[in-house]
Parts: sequence; structure tokens; C-alpha cells
Amino acid sequence: DNESSGINAEYGQKEELNSVKTSALKVKAYSTVLAQNCAAVSSSPVVKKYSQEPTQTQSSKRDKNLVIFGMPETTERQTKNSVDSLFAELNEKPKVNEMKRIGERNKKGPRPLLISFERRATLMALLRKSRQLKNSENFSAVYLSPDLTPIQIRERKALIQTLKKLRSEDPGGKYYIRNNIIQVE
Repeated sequence: DNESSGINAEYGQKEELNSVKTSALKVKAYSTVLAQNCAAVSSSPVVKKYSQEPTQTQSSKRDKNLVIFGMPETTERQTKNSVDSLFAELNEKPKVNEMKRIGERNKKGPRPLLISFERRATLMALLRKSRQLKNSENFSAVYLSPDLTPIQIRERKALIQTLKKLRSEDPGGKYYIRNNIIQVE
């Protein structure tokens, strides 16, 4: 009986040790994220070029815009039909103010499509449902994004690089970006 209680105690200590190791890995991940975020902020172009940040008026124009990546370039009528099909796939029927391709044509792939809506709530509803496109038969290669300023795009790319690095260092960890901050689950 003493022998089985000794084994149980040893097993309990191993479980506790594993729990401590897991906690230590999480703390290390948090400190890595914190250090990288601090370094990114201190060397950020935003800090250096704060005066170049768009005015509130310019930002508010982007608040109702959606950028669609990966939508094949076809005629304007076919593009409109494809966009309508995409919205139908997400069970939305938004009122579109304007739709146009942005950027220069190239051989690499289709140019992004900029769509302006009447209401910000429409944009937010589409962005919330955009994950459904991964499982879509017709739109699995299409990605929806809010319309970001060039500075926001650079910051987002830096965050994504950090996120990829964390995921490669700790494949078992769950890392994601929410509100421009890397979160650890």
C-alpha cells in the first residue's frame, strides 16, 4: 500500500512538473511577444512619421471600404456577378456604393478589388463572416480585408511575421492577432 501511494505521489509530481513547464513556456512566449511589440513600437515608422498619419477625415473614408484579394479579373459585369455570388455565399446582400480595382495590372495575379459600402455595419458583418470562405467551393482562395492605410499595412505585416515566428518556435501554442496585438491562448 505504501508502494502504490509512493507511485501516485511520484505521478502527481510529474504532472505538476509538466504543468509548470507549460506555464513557463507560456510566460516565455508572453515575454517574447512583449519584447517584440516594444521593439516594433519604438522603431515603428508611426512613431517616426506621426505627422504623416492620415487625418480623421481620410481614415473615416476607409471605414466603410472592403478590399477583396484573389477575385479573378474579368469584365466589370462578370466581376459584379462574382462579388454578388461571394456576398450570397456569406448570406449578405449589401448596398455597394462603388467598386473598382486598385493597383497596376501584373502577371502575378489579380489586382485587389476595393468596394465601398453605405454603412460600416455592413463591412463589419462581412468581415466577421469571411472565415466561412475557407470552406467555400468557389471562393476558398478569396480573402477579405478592411481598407488599411500604408502605415497600417506595414504594421500588420510586422505583426504577421512575429506571429509566424512564434508559431514556428512553439507549434503547440495557440497564437492569433486581435486588435493589432498578438494574443496567446
